[in-house]
Amino acid sequence: MSVRTPARPIFFLHIEKTGGTSLIRALCDLFPPERRFMNETGVSSAYVEQVTARLAPGSFVAGHTHRSCGARLALATDVITILRRPRDQAVSHYFHARFDRAHPHHADAYGLSFTGFALRHPHYLAFQTRALAEATAECDAEASQPLIVQASRVRGFLRTIRFVGVFEELNRCLAYVAQEVVGAPPPRLPHLNSAQSHGVPAEALNQARAEYEALGAESSVRDLMALEAETYETARSLMVERMAQVRSRRLAAPRRDLRIPAQAFQGRPDDPQAAAWVCALTPDGHLIYGPYEDFPPGRYQARFQLTLSGVSGAAGRLTLEAAAHYGGAILAQRKLSGLALRMGDYGLDFTCEPDMGALEFRIAARGFTAGQLTFRGVELRPRRAWRPPQIQPDRLSAPRPWAGAR
Repeated sequence: MSVRTPARPIFFLHIEKTGGTSLIRALCDLFPPERRFMNETGVSSAYVEQVTARLAPGSFVAGHTHRSCGARLALATDVITILRRPRDQAVSHYFHARFDRAHPHHADAYGLSFTGFALRHPHYLAFQTRALAEATAECDAEASQPLIVQASRVRGFLRTIRFVGVFEELNRCLAYVAQEVVGAPPPRLPHLNSAQSHGVPAEALNQARAEYEALGAESSVRDLMALEAETYETARSLMVERMAQVRSRRLAAPRRDLRIPAQAFQGRPDDPQAAAWVCALTPDGHLIYGPYEDFPPGRYQARFQLTLSGVSGAAGRLTLEAAAHYGGAILAQRKLSGLALRMGDYGLDFTCEPDMGALEFRIAARGFTAGQLTFRGVELRPRRAWRPPQIQPDRLSAPRPWAGAR
């Protein structure tokens, strides 16, 4: 995987229950082990003192942040963070406390409904705002200010950092951070922790979410919930703005043939640094995918540059695909018989419409018993600019007068 060294160290300010653990695991793959700095007990003042002298371009720091440490690290790093929809974040805290016997509020979460738990521990209703306020407070006086005052400082902090995203768009956030901040192809996001996969029934989740919505009428917590919502909406709007800037820049690029090298993709090559990737055709599955880039709207042909060798298996097939929305929308697909393939380029025509988002090109293998694929990249050839569909005028003849009008 080709990675350019970021100009400054990267600091991921991790807020609990925002999908940060999955994001950290994915981002760690972009940095060498000796440049990763993570501490299980959190980013404390002592830890900041320990790592600051060792930070250099291409370093990655991540962790839950103690008081003032976020502000201190922001002076020497590019800060990124992720927030989550307040309802889902508060509900996640509740079920975490309910099922983790070591949690300090386990007894309350186990014995109370979500409403009862939230009213007894209202700080969970503004947890993200409080966490950011604590991390960015530069002195005890700031940390002791009313939350409504600190919330204003938090929103100002979010506007100055390198990137803030939201949990609900975590795949897009990972792609942005990898490409724009780190300078690398986006890695795959590991499986997110899920309440349902941890034994929480859907009915219980829905009940807790409904109780959260009803809490908005409670005068004792209404202001807290409003502060948290404003912090989240600030984060979301900043994310949308940053991504729109990148998209506008990419779409303004001149339309010309583009060669995307193998190193811009992801997959299962023997040597990711090689100019041409060699992948085993077994087991079945996707061999190549990526690069998750925006392209100007238009009609294109993707030319897959590949070679097969040592192939066996009469049922062997390769499937070439152009896809959007992280595989959720297949734009074009071509199936090839593996035994008939030779060295060459194999074209796939597709249309990229406006607002389609990042595109990926994929190669999947199925039915082979042996063999190797050598992949040299994809050449993208623009065919014509995108035009909105034309509505044809109605050619039906004028309606006849109603007989009763005579």
